[in-house]
Amino acid sequence: ALGGDERTFEMYGRFVRPDGDIRWALASFSTVLDGIGQPVGLLGQVHDITNPMRLEESERASRAELELRRSIAVAANEAQDLDAAMSTAIERVCKHTGWDVGHVYLATLDGKLISTETWHFTHPGQGAIQESLRSGLFNPQLSPPGDVLRTGKAGWLADTVAVEGFAAATTARDQGLTGWAGFPIVAGSECVGVLEFFGALADQPGQGVLDLMTDVGTQLGRVVERRRAENERTEILVREQFLNSWFRSLLQSTGEGICGLDLDGNVSFLNRTGAELLGYTPEEMQGLNLHTTIHHTRVDGTPYPPDECPILRASLTGAGVRRDTEVFWGRDGNHFPVEYSSHAIIDAGGGIKGTVLTFTDITDRRREEEAIRAGLLEVARRTG
Repeated sequence: ALGGDERTFEMYGRFVRPDGDIRWALASFSTVLDGIGQPVGLLGQVHDITNPMRLEESERASRAELELRRSIAVAANEAQDLDAAMSTAIERVCKHTGWDVGHVYLATLDGKLISTETWHFTHPGQGAIQESLRSGLFNPQLSPPGDVLRTGKAGWLADTVAVEGFAAATTARDQGLTGWAGFPIVAGSECVGVLEFFGALADQPGQGVLDLMTDVGTQLGRVVERRRAENERTEILVREQFLNSWFRSLLQSTGEGICGLDLDGNVSFLNRTGAELLGYTPEEMQGLNLHTTIHHTRVDGTPYPPDECPILRASLTGAGVRRDTEVFWGRDGNHFPVEYSSHAIIDAGGGIKGTVLTFTDITDRRREEEAIRAGLLEVARRTG
């Protein structure tokens, strides 16, 4: 200011007082001129603007929290399946809170807790935490996530080093993520799952975060409720009409493959359309394990472990699933892209009796999509 043309200027920033209190200040400066108009000094004033800055920060945080609640509510209402709603929720929560890793457990109808494939990682390399849960050495029942399921209350650990057998936490600590927080997913009065997060959680989540996660858990619990209700309606239809000859004729004449599975994933029924798509007869498929017969390998040629199969998972959690990014393998050894939907068959007492699977070959749809993409690329090449 002394060497330039500016006569006044302002600046603001934060400073820490000796007692540790963080304050905001606004400094205003004016140039002092001598008798011939040359700058000889500065005259300044400092104003404490801590209160308005804190108010602004609070309002900004409130707006961000409101947007988070809104986006998760929309995802819960519009998601095609439970996985999509959960994935959106943990991604948004991590972004809002600064937590690094998010993960979802779901409770089975008999009260057990299972790890899902729904994860969010903020940084590359954090997928090792997910792999640690596949080691088979982790029992979610005897762990902090299991405590959240049993009590229906949030849990928090500043350092998980004292928790034995918590494989995911051990791997997370190796990456500098020493803290853990878990929150219940609640449907009515029942805890139906757990949201867990890893990060540098030195401080226990405050009441504002607890209130926020209670709302998130309730929103996702409603998704679980809706999916269970849909499964129940589907199961009622199948149970009452499955052996009816008219209904069997309907199943045989539909354009989709329809398959019934027992609790072990073995085929108890396959309609004619499904058998033709797979290259088998319905009688040949009877009693065969569906996953090891037609769903054993991913499209990239890597093995597809049964414990990661969404179709089989429906009979464990009671939650339906829909996919259009996987393949089935036919009798001739070739695979084809499918869109499938899998739902648990639940009896009147609430027990799971098996799974209903519907599927269709989407090879033509994929070809049309590729043709459209190729056409768009050609247009872009010619006009670019």
